[in-house]
Amino acid sequence: VGRGALDDVVTGNGSFKPRTSVNVVAQVSGEVRLAAVREGDRVPAGSLLLEIRDDEYRLAVEKAKSGLESARRSVSQSLVTLRAQYRSTLSAREEASRTYNKNRELAASKAIAEEVLQRSQDTFENAQASLQSAREQLALRCGLPLSAEPPLGSENDESIIEQAPETVQAALALQSARENLAKCRLTAPVS
Repeated sequence: VGRGALDDVVTGNGSFKPRTSVNVVAQVSGEVRLAAVREGDRVPAGSLLLEIRDDEYRLAVEKAKSGLESARRSVSQSLVTLRAQYRSTLSAREEASRTYNKNRELAASKAIAEEVLQRSQDTFENAQASLQSAREQLALRCGLPLSAEPPLGSENDESIIEQAPETVQAALALQSARENLAKCRLTAPVS
């Protein structure tokens, strides 16, 4: 027996659990272009962990930008077309109204046949229906109720274009494409 330090050795199985554990998962798929850290590296929060190749996602953003511009042009063009159609049907209705009123006077004095009066009345009623349809189409495009008088000027076109369903949908597609592009860079959520 001798004097000295007594070493106590304990053996066993176990595992270490970190205080904070975070699974980092890519939200987009693709080939890893860059792994900025290695297993066991200390990484502060917000640091780049890896990058996924983003060629396809950049292309998707460009396509979405093009789609948004195309939607804007389409709405703008439809506004111009519908306004021209509305003005044309308004003019045709006014002409049909004048003709019908003139023919009513002539028919009252028996200067024209009843058949001619009836044709001018039918033309006037058709022109009235066409005008109503053109008014409703333009009102719908402008985001107004069907009964509203649509604007014939272009002062509010920017707002109308941006609120059109196809423009909103294209803007959402662009936003989604940009979000997917941003997801190509995985960063550490915690230290």
